[in-house]
Amino acid sequence: MRLRDIGEDGFIEILSCRFPQIGDDCSLLPDGRVITTDMFLLGTHFVIPPFTWRQVGTKCVCAAISDVIAMGARPEGVLISLGVPPDEELEHLEEFYRGVEDVAERYGFKVAGGDTCKFEAFVVNITAWGLPAERPILRSTAKPGDTLFVTGTPGASAVGLEAILKGLSLDDFIKKHVFPDLRLKFSLALAKEKLASSMMDISDGLIIDASRLARLSGVALEIDRAKLPSLNISTEDKRLLQHKGEFYILHGGEDFELLFTSPFPSKVMEVAEATDTPVTAIGRVVEGEGVYIVEGKKKVKATHKGYSHF
Repeated sequence: MRLRDIGEDGFIEILSCRFPQIGDDCSLLPDGRVITTDMFLLGTHFVIPPFTWRQVGTKCVCAAISDVIAMGARPEGVLISLGVPPDEELEHLEEFYRGVEDVAERYGFKVAGGDTCKFEAFVVNITAWGLPAERPILRSTAKPGDTLFVTGTPGASAVGLEAILKGLSLDDFIKKHVFPDLRLKFSLALAKEKLASSMMDISDGLIIDASRLARLSGVALEIDRAKLPSLNISTEDKRLLQHKGEFYILHGGEDFELLFTSPFPSKVMEVAEATDTPVTAIGRVVEGEGVYIVEGKKKVKATHKGYSHF
């Protein structure tokens, strides 16, 4: 059997049998902090050009600290290690770290160090940690009867990526991909008020990540098609994109929006208003397993087409 036969989730399931503490966005440390690590490869996570080095810096660091925020924690610091070809231009690396600084200034964490080594292609590894506002919010604690929520508009980042690769002038969507709005204030408020029963960020696509939350919680999720946020794309621009809008919403990755459940829907919307965060109730938690798309009386099990490394 090869890795491609079981995919990333299958491999993680095998590892979780040996290391049962893995499976959430972050690992829990004895002092109450949460910690995570992410790897990014040239040619897999970004291409230069059309990406700029500064955009690569913002994108990579946002992805790493998003896991911390998804646990209801405030990012405190990152360690950044690079694999770099010896002939790489110093100016490029300086631009990468300008992107890192942009994110650090916005979210108030420090760059605490890292490492460098020679490699034939540009590789980034980022370790991020933070301190939860209260208890960490896990993926594995959704309960039947909870309401399912999402922040922002899933799919916007995937549209932005396609716009970058095709040279389309969809600046709002491009920004969502390279410098997404991480929902820090909202996440901390959910944690402080103990409103979220479970939470994770959307990194690989709404359906595939919802499937992970459902599996770890031992529940099923029903998503109402009519309640999904819509992508504001002009008719002219729609003709230039590869897929219809709903495909991006359900299967586009790297949004780093929050997918969460709560038994207190009205209180969630009060916090959303207080923190100026776009939040949509898109479904519910029920007994069973898997993720389902509901339209009227029709209920169909969702198949994920989101990103998988293998």
